[in-house]
Amino acid sequence: MKKPATFKNVGLAILLAGLSQVGQSFFSIWSDDSAANSDLTWVLRSSLSPILLVTLILVSPILEEILFQGILQGGILKGLSPIIQITLTAVVFAFMHGYSFSFGTLELVCSGIAYASVYYVTKDLKMAILCHSFSNIIVTILVFI
Repeated sequence: MKKPATFKNVGLAILLAGLSQVGQSFFSIWSDDSAANSDLTWVLRSSLSPILLVTLILVSPILEEILFQGILQGGILKGLSPIIQITLTAVVFAFMHGYSFSFGTLELVCSGIAYASVYYVTKDLKMAILCHSFSNIIVTILVFI
């Protein structure tokens, strides 16, 4: 059954994307992301920027949310309590991005919590994808500031 995107759900997705970036900013105080940010800045200023932007804003959010929210949270973890679903999904999301346990991992747990919460509240994968896309847009803009 196709779910229409409501103003409330879109607002929630955008709000939690912003809050996840606030959480990431808090943890980034203690982590050294300068190398990752300089790599991102370099690629964004290169001829590869269109490919990177399509990947960051469309491809990655769609594929990752199908995997983490659709398959993991909405399938494998469906029978567990919401707190456990959201927490496990967020932790797996963070570690699948290649971080060992560090402040970088905690930064991504913030985003994972936002995406999983949006999916839990709305029961709509499109809203989790929107939240993830908007979060990546925020990061991309902040790299340039």
